[in-house]
Amino acid sequence: MIYLTFILIFLFVVLWVLAVMRRKPSARKNQSKEYIKGLEALLDNDRETAIAYFRKAFEKDQNNTAAYLRLGDLLREDGSPEKALRIHQNLMVKPALPSSEKKRVLKSLMADYKALEKYKEAAVYIQKLLRTGIQDISLHKDLLDFYENIGEWDKAKEEKKRTLTLEKKDAKKGMAEYCTYVAGKLVDTSIDKAKSFIKTAERYDRDYPFIHYVKGLIGYKDGDKSFALNEWKNFIQKVPKAAFLVGTKIEEILFETGKFSEAAKIYEGILEKSPLEPEIIMLYANILINQGNFKKAQDILEQIYEARPNNQILYLLFQVYEKTDKNKALEIAVKFQDNVIGNARYKCKECNYETEKFDWKCDYCGAHFSLFRVWD
Repeated sequence: MIYLTFILIFLFVVLWVLAVMRRKPSARKNQSKEYIKGLEALLDNDRETAIAYFRKAFEKDQNNTAAYLRLGDLLREDGSPEKALRIHQNLMVKPALPSSEKKRVLKSLMADYKALEKYKEAAVYIQKLLRTGIQDISLHKDLLDFYENIGEWDKAKEEKKRTLTLEKKDAKKGMAEYCTYVAGKLVDTSIDKAKSFIKTAERYDRDYPFIHYVKGLIGYKDGDKSFALNEWKNFIQKVPKAAFLVGTKIEEILFETGKFSEAAKIYEGILEKSPLEPEIIMLYANILINQGNFKKAQDILEQIYEARPNNQILYLLFQVYEKTDKNKALEIAVKFQDNVIGNARYKCKECNYETEKFDWKCDYCGAHFSLFRVWD
């Protein structure tokens, strides 16, 4: 009896599953031929044909959200974000839009506003997406970027903190870097806000060396050049390879106060610890040349050029040899005929991205204060 009951239950379950399957066709069968052809055109990288088919698919079936969604995305990617936005906005007003489709539409709307550089609106749609429970770190990074673009720095700071937590990175170090970066960005537009962010950076990590750099910028902007000088001296002692950021400012302040000779002493002190640091050697050699101490300039430049040949150093040697050795100066002049000095290049220490434009943030990986001049 028990055995017969079990067989009857099993048969009932099988029949029920078959009935459900008959009532619910597969997703592919439920899509129109036009939509399928649009997907095939996309696979063949024929975007124009795909757009035409997706448009036909929607005209044939107004409930074909997938076709309309893809049509909008393609139009945005092909340089028509305004048209894409209108399409995706129309989808949002559809009644009873399934949750999965709504998330896709929200993503597309965010991308439309981003393409239009309307970052405030784009941020709104990312927040809506995050409220749906999506766990996607790229959304947090986009939101951070949008806040930065619209100058919402306090919100950006909180989003940076969340991003570091999600990436499981050192929040203390990361927030010190980020708050220092923001403070530097704000020096020229909001000095009080810059001071607030640099204090926050110090609370996270007082030993982060670029804090000295930005505090110097703040002091200089405030007219306290003595404070700026001390901060920048501390900075280049800790990060000599970043001396190109402050060397000329240090010399300017010392010259204004009648203490220009101290610049050479500062550089000599750093070279005792880092004898082959080209940034410091370049600054020091320039001072020696201006003082007429060509022999000493020649010695240190020949030493660094032998270890790290570079056109910038070679050019300084040319200036020295013009005063000390005309034949060697002529040899260098011949070299320059085939090897013209170009613009300075900077490399990111995090991702090795190279650029001729210096910034406090790497365009490629987003690291802060990671670009240094290339000497090799």
